[in-house]
Amino acid sequence: MNKIHAHDNSDLVEMLSAIDISVPLRSERRTTKHCEQWSICRWLSTIPNLEFPLTVAHQDKPDFYLKAGRSEYGIECTEAIPQDYAHATAISEKNSDETVIDMSLFEWAQKKIPKDIYEIASRTKLTGPGWEGDNPEYEWAFAMSEVTKTKTSLLQKQDFKKYSNNYLLIYDNLPRPSIDFNKACSLLMTKMENYWNVDLVFNTIFVQTDDLLMKFGFCKFEEFNTINLW
Repeated sequence: MNKIHAHDNSDLVEMLSAIDISVPLRSERRTTKHCEQWSICRWLSTIPNLEFPLTVAHQDKPDFYLKAGRSEYGIECTEAIPQDYAHATAISEKNSDETVIDMSLFEWAQKKIPKDIYEIASRTKLTGPGWEGDNPEYEWAFAMSEVTKTKTSLLQKQDFKKYSNNYLLIYDNLPRPSIDFNKACSLLMTKMENYWNVDLVFNTIFVQTDDLLMKFGFCKFEEFNTINLW
């Protein structure tokens, strides 16, 4: 993604609208950069109260540098998806249209051997245990806390550049049914209540879906409807 310079919100909206944020299928050479561009552009279109002038540049460790007004931010992007499920999805995309992946067979903490992944990705019927009660909300909160833990370890390494504001942006691509986000976010807040007691952590954690942007901070939570310019 080319560097973005915007003098005001109208300028930013015009620039973002002109960016192709389409993401190829996993079986069609999707890259991390495709996903990062999708995430940061939709985040920029949605997050309120940005200061101007504004500059955004792609880099590494963290993935993006943002200067808004006089403030500087480092933004690390990641996708929350079990790798086995991503693998199964890529296989299924190459199979016939009749194949269907049973999402309940891919919990966050599970690991499968390649033979089982191929077999599951070739099925034409749902065969898993499904979801019961509030298990999807607990699974979501657990996965988001685990992703945060992994990325925080990266932030704490010496070669990761730190800014006065360090943000984590997680795209929620978990294999799950529809969930009660009020409950799921409450569960995540409980899991994260001691997170900000450590000296070097992300100041703010964002979780984005296709429709929502959720913002977590120390004893704070906000939710925004995604503004889709594309």
